[in-house]
Amino acid sequence: MKNKIFNSPIEIGLRTLYVLSTLKDFQSDLQRLVYYDYFLIHSGDVENGPKSLHPSTPFRSGEIAVKRELIKKGLQLMHLKGLVEVNFTPKGLFYSATKRGEELVFESNDIYSSKLRKTALWLHKKFELMSDKKLRDFVSSNIQSWGTEFSSYVK
Repeated sequence: MKNKIFNSPIEIGLRTLYVLSTLKDFQSDLQRLVYYDYFLIHSGDVENGPKSLHPSTPFRSGEIAVKRELIKKGLQLMHLKGLVEVNFTPKGLFYSATKRGEELVFESNDIYSSKLRKTALWLHKKFELMSDKKLRDFVSSNIQSWGTEFSSYVK
């Protein structure tokens, strides 16, 4: 399907822009953005997290493994449009929102955009002080349970 929007680089790039724009001067590497994208739409998978923005689907934790390339393409698209900046550091590539990207996010007033901003704020509060290793360990220790509520229906 040529004009696919769902799970396309533009959809995922825009979601990533919300994560990058919510906190002033926030920048992130690709791996943290992969985790954050998952938590942004499946926040209900985290204990005491807000209701998930997207429906719970079976085996949704697999998204963490398969969306890395899509997020990378989405970031490239946002960069080409002047919405995301790529920062080359001794620790690797880090991404941040540009002023133009922040303006786009905060001028969007629809219900979904409002929920994205609110959930992105929660996301930052929950995980911003967690080291990359602790975040990776958190994901590793929980990933098997995300989406398994459907396993009894799969034969």
